[in-house]
Amino acid sequence: MDVLLKANSVTETDIQRLAKKIAGFHKNARVIYAKDLEAFPNEFDDLGNEKEYVSTYLSSDTVIIINHAIEASNEFIRNTNVF
Repeated sequence: MDVLLKANSVTETDIQRLAKKIAGFHKNARVIYAKDLEAFPNEFDDLGNEKEYVSTYLSSDTVIIINHAIEASNEFIRNTNVF
């Protein structure tokens, strides 16, 4: 999908297929009721430990996405009263 997006070649059919996959995942996903919310930031930030692997086997763009996701997650946590 990322290649198609960069080439501006994503069709309505592509989006519909992706939406069906996402809906199917969420329909069958197990709900987690008990979660240590205080541990969540550290667990999510742990994704950063995989940057070397990701940059080797995927792309440097993926590392940028991981960095952005970690920053966005931390910003969200700082701006909420959840923790």
